[in-house]
Amino acid sequence: MIDAALAEPAIVGGPTSPRRSWGQMSGYAAAQIGGSIFLHLPAMLLMPFMTNALAVPAAFAGIVIFVPKVWVVFCDPLMGALSDRMRSRGTGRAKLVIWGGIAMAILLPLLFAPILLPTPLARGCFVLVAYVAGSTAFSAFSVPYLILASEVAVDSRDRTRLLALRQTANYLGALIVNYAPALVQILGGGRDAFGRMGLLFGVVCLLTTLSLLSIRKLSIAAPVPDTGIRQISGFGAVFRHVRFRLLLGAYALQMAAVGVVSASFLYFVVYRLGGDLLLVSAIATCLTLSGIAAQPLWVAIEARLGGWRSYIIAVAGMAAGDFSFVLLGSGARAPAFAIAVVVGVFSSGFAVMAWTLLLGIMSDARASDSGPKEGAFAGIWSASEKIAMAAGALLGGFALQYTGFKSSTAGFTPQTADAVFGIRLVAGGMTSSLLLLSLLFLLALRRAGGDHAPIAADAAQ
Repeated sequence: MIDAALAEPAIVGGPTSPRRSWGQMSGYAAAQIGGSIFLHLPAMLLMPFMTNALAVPAAFAGIVIFVPKVWVVFCDPLMGALSDRMRSRGTGRAKLVIWGGIAMAILLPLLFAPILLPTPLARGCFVLVAYVAGSTAFSAFSVPYLILASEVAVDSRDRTRLLALRQTANYLGALIVNYAPALVQILGGGRDAFGRMGLLFGVVCLLTTLSLLSIRKLSIAAPVPDTGIRQISGFGAVFRHVRFRLLLGAYALQMAAVGVVSASFLYFVVYRLGGDLLLVSAIATCLTLSGIAAQPLWVAIEARLGGWRSYIIAVAGMAAGDFSFVLLGSGARAPAFAIAVVVGVFSSGFAVMAWTLLLGIMSDARASDSGPKEGAFAGIWSASEKIAMAAGALLGGFALQYTGFKSSTAGFTPQTADAVFGIRLVAGGMTSSLLLLSLLFLLALRRAGGDHAPIAADAAQ
């Protein structure tokens, strides 16, 4: 039944296709809620679960989070090539997306399974195996889902609108995840509470992912010739595009910053602000709601200033907001909410602008006979996004352990002053430094053509 529902519609392609309605684009964007849950829930809670419920050392917990992302460096490009093959044969990328989403939702609860094996190493290895399997399913979902955006938004005027909707759905998924720490506390805390929480979020992930069944109602761009898995040979051609390399470098640093703050912010709230898991959920919800509210603002800013200038503003503002966390005094909860609003507004902008510029590059490549297929772009982009987030968590884990953070099976036990200072530097200083470094790539991107440049000339550089 699902296979029949996912059959491709008749093709009405090309730049002359009519503009999409908000309702049509919402059908595509809604599926991002499930993907956002799988991306953000481990980013927020997997390290605290391992360090404070399974007694896994912080550095090893960082490795557990990082290793699956090394795997997706190979897996994501394969999924991109596979989706191109399915698309050219008329099967449709949507089938791969939906089955990947179902597997992703089933595997998510295993990451938080309350299985207490004899040693911390064995417990960490169990989480590692579950995360590798889940990451494979997430690749099958996320890579072709990204490509579908470039096919749904055939009209360049639709891209920012589509990505604003997608980012709103991403924030809605993150908003749901924000309540996970509070849910763990309400369920009694400890390993069993994490397990029940994981099961509930797996169900939510499954239900939202199934919204992709409506994707067949959307007309898509014209088909491309079948090159199958041989598309992998085009990955080298992708890296010859100067704009893509620079944009990817900037975005990878920014996602590393997101990985750092996602893995460390719970510790910051508990140990610096003196809060509990309910306060973590409250501050994260404040950040997410401000990001959702700011989406129309960024659509208007991009229309006036263009993607590149809007991107610069968003990243600089996010860096300033993140560094403000370093300056917060002990127990300063009210200012933390204000900073969260600022960070939410600017972080919503950087994601929309990065994807807007990416879709522009992909669209230019599609229009060029010599340009690589979208599967190569999406595979490399998606793999880089995931491994950058995991690298941020890895760096944060090693930094926390270096400054004296102690793991346990008894929840959030007291930490030394040095460990709390390390938490402040990781959550605010490390993240803002990575964001500022990414601005160098964006400045170079401007010299390479900024928002627009002929793809053939770009590739020749």
